[in-house]
Amino acid sequence: ETISVTSGDVIYVGVGEEGWPTMNSGSDPTRYTIRVYTLEDAMQNLPAASSVTLNNYGAYDETVQKMEDLISQQGWSGDRSQLDALKERVAFYAEIVNVKNLLNKVPAADQLDRGDIDAVEAAHEAYEDLSEEQRLYITLSDVAKYNAAVEWLEKQGVHTPGSIAGNENPPEE
Repeated sequence: ETISVTSGDVIYVGVGEEGWPTMNSGSDPTRYTIRVYTLEDAMQNLPAASSVTLNNYGAYDETVQKMEDLISQQGWSGDRSQLDALKERVAFYAEIVNVKNLLNKVPAADQLDRGDIDAVEAAHEAYEDLSEEQRLYITLSDVAKYNAAVEWLEKQGVHTPGSIAGNENPPEE
């Protein structure tokens, strides 16, 4: 069966009610709220790019991807500026997280060998590609293992790209 909906409608779905014989007994039911929007309404109601942070950028990335999918399916010739700003801010934080992950992948100094220079170089290159504003989010703890690895490699006579200065007080976290 289908139901007709229009933009602005709200649909409530309950799952796992105790009285339903096919559901597990003893667990609390789950209720979902679904808000129905047209693509135009969704584009006009996108969150501001300023609401994206390092801690929540992943959720906004999902929103951006869903909107891009809808646009490719349905077409959109209207204003994309809010979506593009949101997408740009998500990418800003995704690049920071990529560098943090690369720094974390560098083996600890007591587990290094000379061949680990590739991981060190990849982390340093990604860090160098960050803007000055993005670099503020790279903390002292993010770079500690990397810098220890650089120091160890240099003691082994391996040329490295050098250490990275982490920030003691990142803008947010």
